[in-house]
Formats: sequence, structure tokens, C-alpha cells
Amino acid sequence: LKIDLTLGLAVGLGFGLIFLVLYFVGRNCVDLSCDREGLYLEMSEHIHDSLGNLMNVYLNNQEKKEIAKNSRIEKKHTKLYKAQILLTRNVVFTLSLISLVTFISVLVLSYNKLRQKVISTEVFSTLVIILMYFFGYLMNLSDEIPGFLVRLGILKQSVPFLYDILN
Repeated sequence: LKIDLTLGLAVGLGFGLIFLVLYFVGRNCVDLSCDREGLYLEMSEHIHDSLGNLMNVYLNNQEKKEIAKNSRIEKKHTKLYKAQILLTRNVVFTLSLISLVTFISVLVLSYNKLRQKVISTEVFSTLVIILMYFFGYLMNLSDEIPGFLVRLGILKQSVPFLYDILN
């Protein structure tokens, strides 16, 4: 029972840290993705309008003005996109680091239990196999969750459009 409590607390602390990071940073990820997607849609619409009015742009000698407008919007989008990618990278790194620290902690705790003869080599081997599977799961989770948060931001940006279509 004491072995399970110690190891359980280590795993629980790791999960708790992962959920805290996702709770506080996840909102930023979703909001940043939503803002970037909104700007992307605005940029696409502006380029579509510019191409639709291409004849007027040339007739009124406004090529440079249109190019400057498009460049400004593209720079804003690039800035938001870079911020989103950096935040996503930081989330992946933080979650991976927490997963690695959790894995190492539980492995060290288990090894200490083995050295103290509290658990047998069979139990230790079983724990190591379970830990490797668990660590792989946490690493996959660390890679997948930020992408999921980005998609949530895109959906958040699309809510008014989806609401209009569905009603």
C-alpha cells in the first residue's frame, strides 16, 4: 500500500502539473490561434477583393497601394503565426519535460524500493514496462495536445459563421 501511495503521488503530481500547464497556457494557445485565423480570413478576403477589382486597381494606378496593404496584413499574420508556433513549441517542451521528470521520478522511487527489498525484481520489471508505456503515452499527449488547442482556436474563430449556417 505504501509503494502504491508513493508512486501514485509522483504520477498524480506529474498529471497535476500537466493539467495546470494546459489550463493556464492552453487558453492562450486557443486565443492566439483564434486571432491568427481571424487575421488569415481577413487577409484572404482582402486578397480576393483585390483580385476581383484588379482592373480598377490598374486603371486607377493603385498597384503600390494594394501591394502595401497586402504586405501590412501579411506581416501582421506572420507575426501572429510566429507567436502561435513559439507558444506551441513552448507547450510541447514544457509538457515533455514534465513527462520526463515524472518518468524519472517514478523510476528512481521504484528503484529505491527495489534496493530496500520492499519490492521484488518481478514487480520492479513490471513497473518499468508500465512506466515505459506510460511515458510513451505522455509524450504522445505532449505532441498532440498543442495541435488540438490550435484547432480549437480555429473552431472558436468559426463559431459565428457556423452559428449562422446552422440556424
